[in-house]
Amino acid sequence: MADVIPTGMYSKPLSALAELLADCESFQTWVGVPAENAGTPTGVTAAKERIHFIAYEDPKEGEPGDSVEECLANRPLAIVGFGGDAEAERQTEPPSYDHSQTIELSLENAQTGDNERDIFLNFMNNAGDIFAEIEELTGTDGHLLISRHRIIEGPGRPTDQLVAEGELPVIGATWEIEWSQ
Repeated sequence: MADVIPTGMYSKPLSALAELLADCESFQTWVGVPAENAGTPTGVTAAKERIHFIAYEDPKEGEPGDSVEECLANRPLAIVGFGGDAEAERQTEPPSYDHSQTIELSLENAQTGDNERDIFLNFMNNAGDIFAEIEELTGTDGHLLISRHRIIEGPGRPTDQLVAEGELPVIGATWEIEWSQ
């Protein structure tokens, strides 16, 4: 478990998106949480193990765990990162600031099978289920209030996925998520 508690205006939303994602039963199912644990604190904890911040790197060639099979066993996964846009706008009545920020969320999964169409559709079906649940949960029970989301990269194969045995068969996409208070 992490030792640092997010307390700042830039770290809290990143952590809140990870919490929201971990609370989604569709994400829990996608990352392999057993059905009897989905929607429970055990399922949320297991889902958090598949959520990474800023980046996720597979072992480099020659490092332990660098085989294609071992790298694929670490998927599916999510990566939460800072999108680059953050602003605070001063309001006069009452005197305060309204904050908004852009967060990036990437989802990756192993490509299984040979049919590219089925691989693509299966990935997008899972992503669609996850985002439908995010839309249901946003702003409820203390969850992050998401005002907009859109795909900004992919879906496709990340270009930097190379391991000792060659190209890693992974499919992924990145979404830009805007939140506001």
